[in-house]
Amino acid sequence: ENIDPQQTLVAIQKMLRTTTVRRSSWLLGNRILKICRSVMIGNFVRISFKVLAEVLDFVRSEFFDLEIRDRSHFYYLLLTHVSSEKLKLVLREFTGDEEETVNYVSTTHKMLALDVQQQDEAFLELIPVSRKIPIPELTSDSQNSHAPSPFNLNVSEADVLEEYDRQLNDGGFRPKVQKNFQLAFKLNSGVFYGIPEKILGLSIEFSTSVHPHPIPTVHVPYLCKPPRPSSADENSGKIQRNFNGFPYVYNIPLLFQPSAPVPTSFNVSIAYNNGEGKTCQGRIDEISFDFQDLFLPAIIPPSLRTPFQDKVWLSHLFDQLWTRMLEEPGKGVQSMKHLSVPFQTAIDILSKQLRPYFVDDPQDSQNSQELDGESKTQRVFLFLPPKYHLLMKFRIDKESTNVDLRTDFWQILICLDDFFDLVFAE
Repeated sequence: ENIDPQQTLVAIQKMLRTTTVRRSSWLLGNRILKICRSVMIGNFVRISFKVLAEVLDFVRSEFFDLEIRDRSHFYYLLLTHVSSEKLKLVLREFTGDEEETVNYVSTTHKMLALDVQQQDEAFLELIPVSRKIPIPELTSDSQNSHAPSPFNLNVSEADVLEEYDRQLNDGGFRPKVQKNFQLAFKLNSGVFYGIPEKILGLSIEFSTSVHPHPIPTVHVPYLCKPPRPSSADENSGKIQRNFNGFPYVYNIPLLFQPSAPVPTSFNVSIAYNNGEGKTCQGRIDEISFDFQDLFLPAIIPPSLRTPFQDKVWLSHLFDQLWTRMLEEPGKGVQSMKHLSVPFQTAIDILSKQLRPYFVDDPQDSQNSQELDGESKTQRVFLFLPPKYHLLMKFRIDKESTNVDLRTDFWQILICLDDFFDLVFAE
C-alpha cells in the first residue's frame, strides 16, 4: 500500500498498446484488474489517477473478453465518480460470512447515499400550454394483414361501421393523447433564492396510476435559472417571465396512453446534478390529464381514406354510431344539456373550442343550417381513447342552445357539466 504504483501502471499501459494484447486471455485481463484494484484501495490513487484512468479506459474499450471489459468499466466509473474513502469501502476484501456480508451491504448503501441531497421545496414547475390536436400515435404492428390499401373505392356506406369496428379491435391500435408542458424555474420570490443557479442531467419520473401504460421518464440535459429580478419586480412580489427559451425553459410533450377516458393525475419526482456536481433529489407539483385533454378527432380507418371523402365517411360513421348507441342494448346511453347561450355566441365559441371535432363543415350551409335561418345544428364527434366516443348534436336557436349527446362510456357523464362550463365560460 505504501509503494508508488505509477511505474507498474506505465508498464501495463505500454504493454496494452501492443496489437496482440487486445485479444489476450481472461487470465491476463484479470491480473491487470487486480493490480488496478490494489491501486484504487491504496494510498496513491490521487498521484496515479491519470495513468490508472487511462489503463481502465483502454481495457474497457479494447480488451477482447466481455467480462473483463464490464469489470474495468465498473472500476472506471468508481474511480471517476466516487471518493477514495468510498473506493476502499466498495472494493475491500471480506471473508463472505453472512454477518459480514449484511454489514458490508448496509454500510456501503448508507455511505453511498450520503452524497444524494434532498431538495424539499418544489422549485421547478411543469406549466401546461395550449395543446394542438395530435395525430394519434399507432404502433407499427397496427398495419396487419387485414388492413386494406389506403384508397379502397369499393367500400360502401353500409361497410363504414364494420371497417371502423375492425380498426378498434385491432390489437395494434393504440392511440395516445399528447399534452404539452414547459419546464421552468418557479419565479415567485418565495422560492427564487436558495435554489441552484443551474441543474444538469435532470431526470423526471412520473408515478404510476390506474392506467397500465406509464408515462416514460423524461431527460433534460440542462436548465438555467433566469437572472436575478430587478428591485421593482421584487417589491411588487412578482417576477416577469422574460426568458421564454432554452436554457431557461424546456418544452416537454408528454404522450399518455389511457386505458379508460377518465381524468387522472401523476406525482412527479426529479433527480439532477447541481452546479457543484452534487446529486440531488426533489419533486415537482403533480400534473393532471383532465377530461378535455383526452379528446381526439375521429380516426378514419385506412380503408375509408379516399381522396376528398373523409368528411363524407365521417358523417356516415357518426350517424351509424348514433343509431347503434341507442338501438342496441348495452352499446350506449343518451343525455341532454340545456345552455342559455344565444345563437351567435354559441357559434363563435363552438368554432373556437371544438372546430377540430366538427362532423359538418361550418361553411356548408346545406348540412348545418336549418331552412328558417334562425337555428343551426352542428354535430361533434369526440374519440376517447382507447376505443370510446362522445357524440353531440348542438341545436343552436336564437336565444338558447340544446345539446343531445350519446356515449358508449357512461362514466363520463359525471364530467360533462364541468366540461360545458369550461367551454362556454366566455
